Amino acid sequence: MTRIFHNRPWWIVGVLLIANLGCQETTAPAQQPGTAQVSERVAPLSPRETWDVYFIGDAKVGYSHTKVEALANGQVQTTNFSEMTMQRFGQTITQQVTVSAVESQDGQPVSFSAAMKAGPAEMKTTGKWAAGKLTLSSTTLGKAQTSTIDWQRAYGGVFAGEQTLVAQPMKPGEKRTLQALIPIMNTIGELQFTAHDVEQTKLLEGAADLLKIDYVTVISGTKIDTTIWVDEHGEILKSYLPQLKQTTYRTTQKVALSKEGAGAFDLGTSTIVKVKRQLDRPHATKKIVYKATLPDGDIKDLFVSGPTQQVKVLDEHTAEVTVTAITPDEPKQLSTPEAPPTDDDLKPNNLIQSDDKTVIALANSVAQDEQDPGKIALALEGLVHRTITAKNFTQAFATAAEVAQSKEGDCTEHAVLLAALLKARGIPARGAMGLVYYPSGGGYAYHMWTEAWIKDRWIPLDATLGRGGIGAAHLKLAHSNLKGADAYSAFLPVFRVLGQLKLEVVEVE
Repeated sequence: MTRIFHNRPWWIVGVLLIANLGCQETTAPAQQPGTAQVSERVAPLSPRETWDVYFIGDAKVGYSHTKVEALANGQVQTTNFSEMTMQRFGQTITQQVTVSAVESQDGQPVSFSAAMKAGPAEMKTTGKWAAGKLTLSSTTLGKAQTSTIDWQRAYGGVFAGEQTLVAQPMKPGEKRTLQALIPIMNTIGELQFTAHDVEQTKLLEGAADLLKIDYVTVISGTKIDTTIWVDEHGEILKSYLPQLKQTTYRTTQKVALSKEGAGAFDLGTSTIVKVKRQLDRPHATKKIVYKATLPDGDIKDLFVSGPTQQVKVLDEHTAEVTVTAITPDEPKQLSTPEAPPTDDDLKPNNLIQSDDKTVIALANSVAQDEQDPGKIALALEGLVHRTITAKNFTQAFATAAEVAQSKEGDCTEHAVLLAALLKARGIPARGAMGLVYYPSGGGYAYHMWTEAWIKDRWIPLDATLGRGGIGAAHLKLAHSNLKGADAYSAFLPVFRVLGQLKLEVVEVE
């Protein structure tokens, strides 16, 4: 139900595990007055090897290893490996990510790769630069999908954030921005740096006088705020990610690889949004009115609006969200027209392989003579609920084809398999990300479910419940068909509210 890397991207590991909780174009934000825009390429770092360790609170949850080496042809290769291990609702999950980039001596990007061990198979993206374009190829289970990004000279590569700090160490009061490729998200984001003062900073061992810098990464309108502390050479010796309360320290190989205290933090239980009012039959509800508050952020456009979810913004930080259960036939007339599905909502992709033989056979095993798409969708929801017999939280993000074989997983596995089965039967489908009422946790847990296009509307289905549709105890933050190399961008809205969202159940029907 619930999931969580090192431009050096320590926060990307966070986003990916969030994906386990439970493809947008990037519009670069306007440059702030008084901010220096980095427009020249940033040269790669000199050969080196560093280790970092991740903590959430006092619990060690992982480590990162970065190596920069000169290649025989004069180019420079930077490779970062990150591993995180923690608990999700009492079960251990480990996720590994490797990001590698090759650049020329003057910072011209040549190629990169990003591989994530998520589920039984590895998900891998490779990229090559030529003729002003970056060509991306995303591969899962031997099947590749390609896409391109128009490349500008001023863009930085996947390690541009760390490179610019070392190449030109910042001074107190300085501001800097640059645009760079965000690995795994596979899109261009903006990196914003604001340097404050030098302060005595507690490290893993001892303390040091370090420059405090606010480091903001903006991707598809979502801001990832981090605080970093650097020495006089621009080396990041400490960072803090507030959404996860995650601290990263520069350390030694021995400390980084030590297993002491690993996996003690429970991501699932720690991220539940508590509510005072408990729901006796949450998934039988017809309508629930919520008061949602985001104390440190703008709540506008946070929740998706549509026939099932109406959003009324009360002020910058507060909104009233009314969730209404709908079926393929009720209400007869939608108060808010739905945007029809796109071609990609029906086509297979790397995460939702509706053209896989096992998936097709499974899809055709029920409601074989049924013509009504609504009845087919409900039959498939029940089928997925029965098929995934090992319902556990140890999986990372497995693909539909993997789940059809393994028959295990949590909400993400249920959601992608159901989407694939729907597509295999000619019904457009997509994933929905948000929160669901979690009785034993006394609140709302981050979650993923499925939406099927039936007649003139998107109908929410939840195969983890298998009830024949859902009630009003689901709050949607985003939806996506999970196509292509940037599929994980769909989980950014969840990351935006993690650790900040407050909910009040106002009215229940």
